[in-house]
Amino acid sequence: MTTVRAFLAIAASKNCELHQMDVHNAFLHGDLDKEVYVKLPPGFESSDPSLDLGPLKYFLGIEVARSCAGIFPCQRKYNLDIISEAGLLGAKPSGFPIEQNHKLGLATVHILSQFMHEPRSEHWEAALRVVRYLKRTPGQGILLSADNDLTLQGWCDSDWAACPLTHRSLSGWLVFLGHSPIS
Repeated sequence: MTTVRAFLAIAASKNCELHQMDVHNAFLHGDLDKEVYVKLPPGFESSDPSLDLGPLKYFLGIEVARSCAGIFPCQRKYNLDIISEAGLLGAKPSGFPIEQNHKLGLATVHILSQFMHEPRSEHWEAALRVVRYLKRTPGQGILLSADNDLTLQGWCDSDWAACPLTHRSLSGWLVFLGHSPIS
C-alpha cells in the first residue's frame, strides 16, 4: 500500500488524470492463440470503451476522492461493512481505539492482531472497541496533497523497554513524500 500511496501522491502533485479500468485477465491462465498488444497496433485510434470506467473512484477496496487540494483515499465502505458484520451499527461510537492503561499486555501476547491464534474474551472486547472507534469516523482517510515538492522525509522513534510483557523496545516510523504521508 506504500507504493499505491506514493503513486497517488505523485499523481496529485503532477495533477495527472487517473482512470479505472476493468481488464479481463483470462489470458494469464491459458495458452494464447492470438497476439496481445501492450500498445495499440498501428491504425487503431482508441481502445475498447467498455474497459474504461471513467475517473478513479474505487481501487483495491479504497475509495478515492479528488479535489483541488489533492487526492483523498479512505476505506469508508470497508469500515461500514465491518461495523455492520460486527452488529454494531446501533452501538455508541468510541473516542479511542483502546482504553487508557489497558491490560491486554498481561495476556499471552499484547498486539491485538496477534490474538487470532488463541483469542480470549478480553481480546474480543478490545476488537469490538476498535470497531466502535471506526464507527465514529468511518470516512477518515489521508490527504495526498496537490501542493507537493516530492521530497522524501522520514522520522522514527523508539521507546526503550515499553512493552509491558517482554520489556522490549517499541519503535515506529513515518515517511512523507512532500506533504503526503505514505508509510
